[in-house]
Amino acid sequence: MKTVTSNTETGSFDQVEKKLVQIMDAINSIRPIFFKNELKFSKKAKEEKLFLYKKLFPERVLGINKIQSDYNKILDDTNLSKLEKTDLDFILDLEKIGFKKSQYVNEMNVLAQKEENLNDAFFNFFIGESIYFNFLSSELRNIQYKLDDIRRLNP
Repeated sequence: MKTVTSNTETGSFDQVEKKLVQIMDAINSIRPIFFKNELKFSKKAKEEKLFLYKKLFPERVLGINKIQSDYNKILDDTNLSKLEKTDLDFILDLEKIGFKKSQYVNEMNVLAQKEENLNDAFFNFFIGESIYFNFLSSELRNIQYKLDDIRRLNP
């Protein structure tokens, strides 16, 4: 069995392809703007940006201190052993890899504090890395809620 296309179908496919190529060209012409790190700021504006970056980024974007605090609270909780197996295994696995003194967390914190890393490309890298911290923070919060429920139900 042979499939036959008419000239109108071929013409409409050509139009779709042409439009798609135009859209892709437009997207590709915008893309370099997102990765451009040569934005021109005054010296004062650069100083303010550096201050905000160093003070806010490690804690607000990565949440490093909050994550460490939540993890330590969970470890110290007397009801830790009453958690479901998957939650308990997760916490114990974090303990096995030495999360209390996490090299990854420490290196991320040091990188975030370095002045030479204050550029948009590096900022984009940190945004990507922050996903891991967000997932970890969310998981620790969920476990903390479960521990709170255990404590509330078993005073």
